[in-house]
Amino acid sequence: MPYRGHIKNGVVVLDEPLPFPDGSEVSVDAAPHSSSSKAVHSPLWGLFADDPELIDQILADTVKDRERRRLRDVDG
Repeated sequence: MPYRGHIKNGVVVLDEPLPFPDGSEVSVDAAPHSSSSKAVHSPLWGLFADDPELIDQILADTVKDRERRRLRDVDG
């Protein structure tokens, strides 16, 4: 399970305590959080974020299309 934190004086400081006893050995996979990084995203990233009704309609249309044109035969 990922945990959020930040770097303070070169040390990872977690925002919430871990459910492990002191002295436990852990592994840390560090990467900047997307909101604080200058990572380049696709120009379509978040295109519909301000229009949840449109997202719902796109998903509903996709589900209907998948029901009509199945990608594989699940019956046999």
